[in-house]
Amino acid sequence: MRRRSLNLLTALSLLVCVAAVALWVRSGFVTDTLEINLGRNDIEIQSFHSRCVVMWTRSLYQPGTRVRWESFDNANGGYSDFRSKDFGRFDARWWSFRDPDSTSLDLAFPHGCVAAVAALGPVIDLARLRTRRRRHAGSLCPTCGYDLRATPGRCPECGRSAAEVGA
Repeated sequence: MRRRSLNLLTALSLLVCVAAVALWVRSGFVTDTLEINLGRNDIEIQSFHSRCVVMWTRSLYQPGTRVRWESFDNANGGYSDFRSKDFGRFDARWWSFRDPDSTSLDLAFPHGCVAAVAALGPVIDLARLRTRRRRHAGSLCPTCGYDLRATPGRCPECGRSAAEVGA
């Protein structure tokens, strides 16, 4: 069950990595905005000019629930929220509007960071798979990696028997 969960997380991580790279390439031409309104909480994710900006706003004046996706052509000036147009590569800001009940947290980061973090899962999984295959193919103990050719009955390093090891 644990292995299946890890495989599912690895596949999801790879999907996020591919999506981040696709948005990264697309952000040079198009500004994409995903807005999710959940009552008082508004989450907006913008992708433009090789960076991603996530904005969370809490306000008393946003009733209802809706999801909206918009795309704007960067050649015609594009679109960016008044808060996100002056972000640097890495940035975090806390906004407090005139209304004391409305606040916002904005985070900006390059698409490459999302792709790199999302690629960690598949890279670690491939490294584990390679190590596991190498240990089984070369008559190495799968627990500690000790060479079992000289001691076929039991692993002298960790104590596993040959029946457990499968040598």
